[in-house]
Amino acid sequence: MNRSQAQDLLSEFGKLAGIEDIELDEDGAGAIVIDNKIIISVGFNEIAKNLVFMATLDECEPNEAQMRKMLEANFLWRGAGGANFAIAPKADVIVLLYPVPVDTTAIELQLLFISFVEMVEDWQNRLVDNQGIPDQLSPAISNETSMIWG
Repeated sequence: MNRSQAQDLLSEFGKLAGIEDIELDEDGAGAIVIDNKIIISVGFNEIAKNLVFMATLDECEPNEAQMRKMLEANFLWRGAGGANFAIAPKADVIVLLYPVPVDTTAIELQLLFISFVEMVEDWQNRLVDNQGIPDQLSPAISNETSMIWG
């Protein structure tokens, strides 16, 4: 996928989702705001040649047990629905990142986006409200979507 194809995919996704004018800026990045509370950044990764979703969990200050669960969720991507937790180096905030597979269609992108937003909301609620995190973490998307979950 090149940047032009990434932009075309985002435009198709925007039409399906009822979002007009989703465009990558000169740096290959853009953002979608959900309910004025969640910002999903979308970027084109020049090296991997794919799109990446990213959301900051900047209101969260997880305790040690929660950090451990976040790291466990990273293992084989199962507890984070294919996404990974990281700390943004310069901002020093927790982020959730999801690399979109290169061959994703607009319909699949819409499903991935919805699932990513749900995953962000779920983890944000757990961390901000200091809710318990279950011992068994489950993926955000079922295997029926034929995405990258194993």
